[in-house]
Amino acid sequence: MLIKKIASDCGEPNLPQEIYEACLKKQAFLFVRDRAWFVLKTISDCEIPGVLVWAAISERTDGLNEYTDLVKFLSIKINARFIRFHTVRKGFIRVASKYGWQRKDDDSMGRMIFEMTL
Repeated sequence: MLIKKIASDCGEPNLPQEIYEACLKKQAFLFVRDRAWFVLKTISDCEIPGVLVWAAISERTDGLNEYTDLVKFLSIKINARFIRFHTVRKGFIRVASKYGWQRKDDDSMGRMIFEMTL
């Protein structure tokens, strides 16, 4: 299962269960598209509403390009002012800015943070 690989790579072995429970409680939402899925969770940073792309997998090589606009659309619909994701995958360093993502400081677990202002 790919979600278990994400959990292992990011150092959060309980991630699949946390996502499952958050979706059941409607604190996070699973979206499935052609050969891809992603989980969005509402967050707040200094009382500014945002959306965290909590987990995402795409079999497409252009997944970031293909799904960024959809994530933006869904986030704007709930009045989010920013979108954020954390990753350990170094490949995002060279491609994220092409799609409007800016790299921020790493989180406390050493994962890179990318953010987009809406």
